[in-house]
Amino acid sequence: MSNQFNLSFTVKGNDLAPRLRHGERVIVDTRLTPDTDDEVVAIAKDGTTTVLCIESLGDGRVYFQSVNGNDPFNLPLKSLKAMYVVVAIQCAKKQVRYD
Repeated sequence: MSNQFNLSFTVKGNDLAPRLRHGERVIVDTRLTPDTDDEVVAIAKDGTTTVLCIESLGDGRVYFQSVNGNDPFNLPLKSLKAMYVVVAIQCAKKQVRYD
């Protein structure tokens, strides 16, 4: 995508499987405002970055559901540096061997 408002993040490891796998690229649009049921890239102030689904927003907190089925949890908005709405996922290209 060549849009100046898009950023991409490459998934490292398989902690987010089965939704996301190592090497896939998550593309976000920085112009969109995150809302309920959006998948987002959440960046904590400590630099931790992950992909989550927003269950709800309120009382200065964001309520998340993990994309890999872990228990829901919430975080104070002030602990997040940024949240970007996921607009596409680009699958990793598999290397094929021809012997």
